[in-house]
Amino acid sequence: MFEDVAKGAISWLLYAEDERKLNIPVTVTLLCSGLVSTSLQDQQLAKNLFTDPRPSLQNFAAGLIRERLSNDPPIASQSQWTIDTSWRC
Repeated sequence: MFEDVAKGAISWLLYAEDERKLNIPVTVTLLCSGLVSTSLQDQQLAKNLFTDPRPSLQNFAAGLIRERLSNDPPIASQSQWTIDTSWRC
């Protein structure tokens, strides 16, 4: 039963269009625990930012990356985040 609940919660966190999922501490915990992979999270962030670059999502992505890189030691390396930043002004 736990596996079903975990699968449903992770799917919601990755794929739902609900602003409540934009929670950095929860997402970091899931990434650190290995329940969600950095590459899968990155793919979904990139897709969502491309299709709907709303400010709340941009702030979430920036905060999540900052949090992951600023831990000592870093939880993820800069190369693990492949979000295209060529759009910079």
